[in-house]
Amino acid sequence: MKNITYTRIILLGPPGSGKGTQAKILSEFTGLKHIASGNLFREHLERGTELGTEANRFIEKGLLVPDHITINMITEAVLDPSCLNGFILDGFPRNLVQAESLDDVLREKNAPTDLSLLLVVSESNLVERMLSRGRPDDTIATIKTRLKVFRRQTEPLIGYYREKARFVEIDGLGDIQEVHLRMRAVMEFSI
Repeated sequence: MKNITYTRIILLGPPGSGKGTQAKILSEFTGLKHIASGNLFREHLERGTELGTEANRFIEKGLLVPDHITINMITEAVLDPSCLNGFILDGFPRNLVQAESLDDVLREKNAPTDLSLLLVVSESNLVERMLSRGRPDDTIATIKTRLKVFRRQTEPLIGYYREKARFVEIDGLGDIQEVHLRMRAVMEFSI
């Protein structure tokens, strides 16, 4: 693990902001466990767990997995021994209920989150990025819907985390390495 000052990190940002890419790179750089809610759903489905089966009932219908299922999966992940040195959460929490539940779990372990990073990208750049990915479900209509859901459910987290732990907005424009270096500058004693 590199010489970093923060070990329990929440990465926030709208769809298309590069959260998944940046979380993966930061995880490789720091040695902190990368926990992505989407990956957890897939892992639980593959293992055939009860949580995976429950989640799949909603995923198959194109619905969001309810908070209690997602919270249980994340709780299990952050309490796993692989997270003893810390973690980077990507895609969780998505709303205040999830954030408060996570805080309760981590407070019990006397290990609260200590850094929240928000990737800031304009809506026009987000739309352009998502359209250029070439995914079949990335249409203007679905992108606008995802951004609307983000504003309604996830933007309130910005104020919540601004008051909780160190909160830093990161310019999400530029190439992947430029954004990564901006994030590292916040996390490290020195680069």
